[in-house]
Amino acid sequence: MIVKNLYILIDYVGHPTMNEEYLNKRRLDTLNGIVHDKRLIDNTVIVPIGSTNLHKTNWKYYNKYYEMYREILSFTSDKRNVSCIEADDNITVSNLIQLLKENNYYVYPDITQIHIGGTNLLGCILNKKPTSVTKLVKFGGFKVNIVLPMCAEGEVAALNDIETIMKSTCYLYQYLKAHNLIDNVNLTYRSL
Repeated sequence: MIVKNLYILIDYVGHPTMNEEYLNKRRLDTLNGIVHDKRLIDNTVIVPIGSTNLHKTNWKYYNKYYEMYREILSFTSDKRNVSCIEADDNITVSNLIQLLKENNYYVYPDITQIHIGGTNLLGCILNKKPTSVTKLVKFGGFKVNIVLPMCAEGEVAALNDIETIMKSTCYLYQYLKAHNLIDNVNLTYRSL
């Protein structure tokens, strides 16, 4: 099957103590809305990368959001048009494509829309993970939508989440321009 929409969730629960309650719940609500959106077309695959809480088993605050996250992903098993395939924390773009093929899903830069969210916007999402926006664009010329309500930032110093996201979005835009990625990356509020 050709994948029309590929959602990549990088360390989606992330570091919830670094963000305020609203941003943590907003990100989960956005994911829940995507999973239950009746307009979602067939051949949509969600790939959670990382977000295992093995190293944070005693962190009550983290576990609260992790439980909500897992519950939302569990709904994909009831959907005919949405699949969820979990990937290792440091999976590369080529290994991700292979993992999808092993599950009879095929991605093509001119057909597949990639939507990405998670933690940290300026780190793992942008360029630090092997499946980051930068790596996806440089690997095969994929077009990538960074869905801002699905993103958090824990490394930028600011007074609150609003200032953090505004600041990190400015840095993100500057990075995309400086590295000639701007033609392949959209900053979006909604993914559909």
